Amino acid sequence: MHDFLFQQEEDRGEEREEEQRYTEPTWRFNIRLLNVPRDIYEYLMAAGCLGPLPWKLEYEILRMYVRYVHPVSTFLADIIGKGESKIKSALLYQAVMLAGSAFVKDHAKAAGYSSLVDLRRKLFWKAKLLHEAGIEFDPYSRIQALILMTLWHEDSMGQKDPPYWLDIALSTAKHMQLSENLHSGNFCLQNRIWWCLYVRDRIIALAFGRRINILREDIWVSVWGTWMRAWIRMTATFWSAWEMTLLNT
Repeated sequence: MHDFLFQQEEDRGEEREEEQRYTEPTWRFNIRLLNVPRDIYEYLMAAGCLGPLPWKLEYEILRMYVRYVHPVSTFLADIIGKGESKIKSALLYQAVMLAGSAFVKDHAKAAGYSSLVDLRRKLFWKAKLLHEAGIEFDPYSRIQALILMTLWHEDSMGQKDPPYWLDIALSTAKHMQLSENLHSGNFCLQNRIWWCLYVRDRIIALAFGRRINILREDIWVSVWGTWMRAWIRMTATFWSAWEMTLLNT
């Protein structure tokens, strides 16, 4: 009898813990669109590109993004670190959801998707529509989203594969002269984006058997050591603190 009561109390404790864990957070990504023609806006709304995911699924995707994606793509450091809703880019939001969704198989099915592939395919399609609609005017958000879009690939994509999206990101970065505006001695957003482009360029070159685009001399040798030390510190310590921030919201 004692064991039965103890088991009942343990089950109730697990239920309370689960309920507390999935209490809807007080902050969400804040998606805004500015100066978008009504017909394009209505089309994107109908396609589901402008609305957030169900919050439980979004929560888990963001947790997995912080744990597994963010350490090598430190775009959201200024957002997650403060636990604030600052992503106002619909394109970047969908790209973040796409990247983090690789690790939420069980939650995808619980949210009504037939499989994890089904979820990821739909998220990529939304990001692709948003990019091709040309509604993202911030080049930094566009580059970050394009880098994250290279994390999805399937045979049916045709020519618009990861190298295609990376080439657009590199073209945008070069057009805005990103590599000429790097800052020595810190790890600001410009430096982080260029470093992510550098790393992703090499990974995709190995995976797809193509030449690299960013040469070693395109990155200042004088700040190389600083970047590496900062990167190691961020990947080794920061992600756990950010995850705790999410759990406590």
